[in-house]
Amino acid sequence: MVRGWLRLHERSGGCARTCQRGDLHRRLVAQPRDIHEAPSHRRGLHIINLSRHIVIKCPTRRTTQEWMTFIRENAHNSDFIRSNRYHSFAPFRIETMASWFVDGCDYMSAVADALERAKEEIFIADWWLSPEIYMKRPAIEGD
Repeated sequence: MVRGWLRLHERSGGCARTCQRGDLHRRLVAQPRDIHEAPSHRRGLHIINLSRHIVIKCPTRRTTQEWMTFIRENAHNSDFIRSNRYHSFAPFRIETMASWFVDGCDYMSAVADALERAKEEIFIADWWLSPEIYMKRPAIEGD
């Protein structure tokens, strides 16, 4: 038996346990397919999703029922736990500022334009931006 804690909020849920090194292992309770009392434990809760089967032991049967009700309500009321368009984890949003790029030329041009529009500072994380890279191709005579 592994002791841990259960966390549930609007976007996701999961249980975690501390291993020997002290880091946390999280198991997502997103998009539960089935939630019922665990037949192997008198006061247990059995949660089944696409990738895991989790059995959570509760101190009383009442606590088991409360957790079961809470997880079911959360699953039905949350956009992030519900099944979304194109099997995405995130819900569809209207008026999102996003762009589609087919090749690197248009992407680099859009990045260069955004860098030029910056007013105060530019924060680039996990990306190697070298001064030797031309983000926009120079204009060639005749084009």
